[in-house]
Amino acid sequence: MPKIKKTTIFLFLTLVLVTVFATFPLFGDFVRERERLKAKEKELQMEKDRVDAFRFAREDLQNHPLEVSFINNALPEEHEIPSFLHHVSQMSIRHGLLFRDFGNFSISDSEEFAGLEEIEMDLYFFGSYEDFKSFIFALENSGRIAEIQEIYIPLEEDYQGRYFNFEMNVKIYSYLKPDYEQ
Repeated sequence: MPKIKKTTIFLFLTLVLVTVFATFPLFGDFVRERERLKAKEKELQMEKDRVDAFRFAREDLQNHPLEVSFINNALPEEHEIPSFLHHVSQMSIRHGLLFRDFGNFSISDSEEFAGLEEIEMDLYFFGSYEDFKSFIFALENSGRIAEIQEIYIPLEEDYQGRYFNFEMNVKIYSYLKPDYEQ
């Protein structure tokens, strides 16, 4: 009997060792997959939190339509050159200036601000210096982002020293359309 006992113990130990060594790699795979699953669950939770934050922001923006329209006016999604010219024309009238014309304009991607395009154009006015000065302050404080690049006042004409032709180069911005929309 002792031989059968030894054989049984030997077989039992062999079976245990084979089972342990056979299942050990599987157990290691199980542990690695469990850790990977935890990482994926964490990523999923972060994505859910991000979506919830966007949802909250969208709902909050819906409570502020005036501010949103102000921002959309400041940086429109399209070139909006005609609406800007109308804006300038109306503003010049309010400040006692005559908006005579607009000249050359160019459209390019902004090197300074990623995702925006720059529209640079020449504008021509007639009126008094005081009216032009108040117009410039109003333009700089308006909702539309406009940078005055250059002002030129030709002095060849004399309108009793009070009225002048003004030329102004201005830069406005709009959002670039994403490549998938073009």
